[in-house]
Amino acid sequence: MNCEQANNLIGARIDGEIDNGHVAALDAHLAECAACRGVVEAMTAVDADLTRAFAPRRAAAAAVADRVLSQFVVPPAVPLPAPATTVHRSWWASWGKPLAAAAAGFGLAVLLMRPWNDTHTPIAGTGPSSVPAITVANPVGQLSLATGAVYICPPNSDNWRPLESGGAVQAGMQVRTGPKVRCEFKLSDGSEVRLNADTRVTLAAARRVEVASGQVFSSVHKQTDGAPFVVHAAPAETTLTALGTAFDVTCAPGKATLTVVEGSVKVDAAGKQNDVVRGGEALTVADGHFADKRQVENLMRATQWVDEILVMKGRDNPELARRIDDIFAQLGHEKMWYMQAQEVRRLGDHCVIPLTRYIESDRSKRTPDDEIKRREAARIVADVATTWAIPELINLLSDNDGEVRYAAAKALQRLTGQSLGRRPEEWRDQSLMSCNNTIAQWHAWWEQNKSHFPGADPDSVKPVELFKAAVPKDKA
Repeated sequence: MNCEQANNLIGARIDGEIDNGHVAALDAHLAECAACRGVVEAMTAVDADLTRAFAPRRAAAAAVADRVLSQFVVPPAVPLPAPATTVHRSWWASWGKPLAAAAAGFGLAVLLMRPWNDTHTPIAGTGPSSVPAITVANPVGQLSLATGAVYICPPNSDNWRPLESGGAVQAGMQVRTGPKVRCEFKLSDGSEVRLNADTRVTLAAARRVEVASGQVFSSVHKQTDGAPFVVHAAPAETTLTALGTAFDVTCAPGKATLTVVEGSVKVDAAGKQNDVVRGGEALTVADGHFADKRQVENLMRATQWVDEILVMKGRDNPELARRIDDIFAQLGHEKMWYMQAQEVRRLGDHCVIPLTRYIESDRSKRTPDDEIKRREAARIVADVATTWAIPELINLLSDNDGEVRYAAAKALQRLTGQSLGRRPEEWRDQSLMSCNNTIAQWHAWWEQNKSHFPGADPDSVKPVELFKAAVPKDKA
């Protein structure tokens, strides 16, 4: 068995579809090939991430799925209708089922079945509490979401009590969560602070959080007056100053680990060391010294505990949308790097969403080899896309790479019979700025014609303004 054959069988094994006759041969090859063992580790890690992504809501998703599917069960005595002459493939039929199966039935069902719309599945801790609300003067924030009971204690007191949903918190109050409870506070400055299970903090002020133990994720709202947002990790005597960013900090006795998702954070460790940690980096501080600074390969995995809170916010939450896109980008990345191009093509239009999200993500822009892979992904999308994917192709017209724009334009011409006055070759050979007017025309065309493509998501074409703002001056 060679490596190409092994790679194809690895994916089949993870998906539970490997033939029993190939198991022994694959195991023998893996025992001798370190490169293929690395492929197994990478693909298994992605599968595990997908399986865990929305685990807390898996039961709710299954319940919704059962109700949805029950609406389409045809009793045996009722004859099936004759097929229509023109079939418009729905979003689900086009790629939802294959992706859900490829992800081993994990929480993509959450995304596809939209459990947040299920009024019959309440989420503990999000409704009004039986505890009477207490009026708080000049609150620094309020409890916006929780998966269970959250407790607060006033300054200079040992009197802990549960906080009602929507309840306000005054400066200096302590907050703690139990073993299975996560929550989010909306601060008065617009920032959001999320607490993982078994976490204890003090909301010292509107822009100061003191972490005694546990794990906290901060999404910082940048103020016009430039006032800093500060998180003090007490066990490690470390002060973290954020400048409009999102970051996660985990505290254990004597140490703290910072993971920056967006922006940058200034770190001051007990006055002994200071540094700036940027998006995609993590830093561990132990006993007042920097122990480990590193790149984070998978930010979603590092901060996956916040997924439960994001799902509660609903499908239209921008942060949840970014995480969903990252899941698909991971799928696209794995398909392009660990499968042969012809194997990806055999997936047909089922691969369009993962590949387009991969093309749009930073995962496809890190190395010169990535440029080759993303162009190959664009060509595959152009060849296999069907009409439901027209919005995705319109979005790719804004890519900085002319080869990607060329592939998208070719596919749009094939699917719609339209070029709107610009040949596919011109999308490749001319600058993105010169293509902006035609991009706007495609947006207008979509608004006028989207009702003719019921299988497509009518709202998935991004605003034109985003494209113009994204054009670097040196690329115009």
